[in-house]
Amino acid sequence: MILSRKEDLARLEKAIDALKPEYKEVIILTKIEGLGYQQISDRLGKSNEAVRKLVSRAMTALINAFESIK
Repeated sequence: MILSRKEDLARLEKAIDALKPEYKEVIILTKIEGLGYQQISDRLGKSNEAVRKLVSRAMTALINAFESIK
């Protein structure tokens, strides 16, 4: 099934909204605001390693959520 860019963006928004709040936050900070791990680490008061793991888990959750939305 081929979706339009508009449909893909709508699915992506729904997928982001479906994430746990901490996952949603790091997705927004990294992918939308373009912050680096150190900046996020400073903002959230977490270690760089904790932020890296959180972003990895958030991306996996986002991919799964996106794929589950039809």
